[in-house]
Amino acid sequence: MNKLYIFDKDFCKKHEGIKYLLSIFVNVFLFIQLFDISRQSLKIPSIVNGLLSLLRDISIYAVAIFLLVKKKSKCPSLLYIFILLSIFIPGIIYIGNVINKDTLVPFGAVIQSELLMLRPFLFLYVLYNLGCFYIFEKKGIIKTFIVSLVLIFILSAIISVFFPGLRYKYDIENRIGLGNMSVQSGMYLCGFILCFYYFPFKENCINWFCSITLLIGILLSVCSTGILCAVCVLVLFLFDKKTRKKSFSLLLLLTIGIYFFILKYYSLFETFIDYFSSKLEDLIDLLLNSFTGESNKPVKSDSFSARDKQIEYMLLYNNKPIDYIFGHGYFSVLIPEEMIENGYYDLYFSCGIYGIIVLIFIYLKYGIKSIKFFFINHNILGLCSLLSLVLFMVTLVVHMLCPLLLSFIILFYFVFCDKDLI
Repeated sequence: MNKLYIFDKDFCKKHEGIKYLLSIFVNVFLFIQLFDISRQSLKIPSIVNGLLSLLRDISIYAVAIFLLVKKKSKCPSLLYIFILLSIFIPGIIYIGNVINKDTLVPFGAVIQSELLMLRPFLFLYVLYNLGCFYIFEKKGIIKTFIVSLVLIFILSAIISVFFPGLRYKYDIENRIGLGNMSVQSGMYLCGFILCFYYFPFKENCINWFCSITLLIGILLSVCSTGILCAVCVLVLFLFDKKTRKKSFSLLLLLTIGIYFFILKYYSLFETFIDYFSSKLEDLIDLLLNSFTGESNKPVKSDSFSARDKQIEYMLLYNNKPIDYIFGHGYFSVLIPEEMIENGYYDLYFSCGIYGIIVLIFIYLKYGIKSIKFFFINHNILGLCSLLSLVLFMVTLVVHMLCPLLLSFIILFYFVFCDKDLI
């Protein structure tokens, strides 16, 4: 389509004009939703934040309504079930808790949680129906996703280093970026996997720049889970013919670069080295405790001990049979007044055994697909994606963090569902 077409006086009246606007809406929603984690840490006027949030919501709901009106739109049965569950299950559980008089969660928080959970699944619905309206190249979604993450990292790094006065105080030291860097490391990881495997840009230099930039973003996030996943992904990529040479080159470059910087600028990296050394000791302690049967033996890590206390405190609220089966509802994790930094326990507390069964079903479904990809096509991408989600669920509540959930939805769609790229 001619780019000057947008200046046509009859642009909005034509069907192509509507499709053009909806295509722009998709890209706008994607960028704003991914930027939300960083945006929360910037000193932006409330009216600007409100307008950005409004534009984000209008974009996704406008596209979804357009698709619902069209008769040609499709919705896979599993996604249809997820959308219905996201809307109705929290409300039903909330009503049950009101009857039992054991809830401290305001009804407004329940509505907010439903809208919060709905957006990423609506975007997945949009991905399945891009052919109905998206006038750009379908691979453009991957490019928009990757470029958005690269821009977010560069902007976060510039503000964090050169303009710290533009951000609110962030208590975690040795992390370069804005907002929750653990969440951003997962977002960068999803973008890195797609970029490094598919090399979607025509110029290889852009592919390499984006891949290396996102990898640096993961390292500077100083998130143990993100770094562990990135290393595992690069190692797994060595077993795929498509990425073997690239992965070996990047691992070699990464090793030499880290070794050089540590030798030359040891004083600057001393805090990072101490941090990762302590994390390595924690990992060894956990493994030894598991093999010796001393699973309750405490480890040195403040992070692990804090999670243990959160989980122990949370389990005190599961004192009825219905709690074990259906949980307390979304956002009910706020009842103990302390977030549980573990996706599996949070899902159990929110949705009970029912939620865990749904998650196991998802793992089995995509686990079987990943194994098939590996043995039939020697494609390691599915295993990398599934492993990343499994590990991030240990340290983050992925299903309640929209930017991170959206990133994994995009990753899984283009790995398992898009037949043009598989």
